[in-house]
Amino acid sequence: MSLLDTGAAWLSDQLIDHASHAVAYTQGGTTIALRGTRSAELVRVQSTTGATMISRQTSFLFRTIDVTLTPQRGDLLAETVNGSTVYWEVTPDVSGTVWQYESAGEELIRIFVAEAAAWHR
Repeated sequence: MSLLDTGAAWLSDQLIDHASHAVAYTQGGTTIALRGTRSAELVRVQSTTGATMISRQTSFLFRTIDVTLTPQRGDLLAETVNGSTVYWEVTPDVSGTVWQYESAGEELIRIFVAEAAAWHR
């Protein structure tokens, strides 16, 4: 492992250790407890007619080693922040993928979500 790899792994740990919230990740009948950092960004999407739309894309960053399930569309996340719970559903990003490695060393995984409908709660 190079010095840069070691530094990237350390930074990933710092992000999760100091800028994350409790997240319960549910897939089918299995729920795992994680610490994750939610982020949102604006992405540009070009339609087949050539029109450009701007969409808000929300995702969570987790330590790859902590995510013991392969993320799938429809999985549910419950994020607890200051005693309040927000529910999220795993949904594909604009490219159609539901997750990707976020770091070159694959220390972090990004899972794409949308706020879950009330019937999921």
